[in-house]
Amino acid sequence: MPGFREEGDYDRAREVLQAADFSEAAIGQVIGRTDIYRMPSSDVPHVLRRAREPSRLHTLIRLYFLGLPVPEDEVRSALAPVPLEVWVEGGLLAPPDRHGQVEPLVQIWPVAGRLVAVDLPWRRPAAPPPDFVVPPGPLTLQLAHVMAHGPCEKVLDLGTGSGLLALLAASDAQTVVATDTNPRAVGFTRFNARL
Repeated sequence: MPGFREEGDYDRAREVLQAADFSEAAIGQVIGRTDIYRMPSSDVPHVLRRAREPSRLHTLIRLYFLGLPVPEDEVRSALAPVPLEVWVEGGLLAPPDRHGQVEPLVQIWPVAGRLVAVDLPWRRPAAPPPDFVVPPGPLTLQLAHVMAHGPCEKVLDLGTGSGLLALLAASDAQTVVATDTNPRAVGFTRFNARL
């Protein structure tokens, strides 16, 4: 489960992602589609071609949007000034392997101005474990983009998952309670709230 040791590392990590313009619009421009979250897996080779040039954004797209391994030197450059070791200790990346590749341990989705970490796409033939934290689904994403905004006293996000809707409600509500029967989902929601 992700979590930085130092509170300031959440701010520094967010600043790295923002400085690279890791956003829905920028990712959409690179991959050539506006609805980035409905991209079929068959488009991955096309996206890899479009994001092959070395840049911070392209590296972050391959690493955290597609969830693919990236060479260590590119990762260090993209994540600077936050050292790679901080991201590894925070549970977001695996240490470099013997081939010098860094694998992500989470996927990060920029949605409606928020950054949401979730479990990587499940690429194994068996079903995912029951505590798997899935990315926001189509209805959650649609709701995230059409939520009514305005002051309110309390909001309850029941079955919060990644916490996306609770995070969006937090800008308007005095109190937000996000709950889930999955302890890992609660842990991801805490991480996402700090990020």
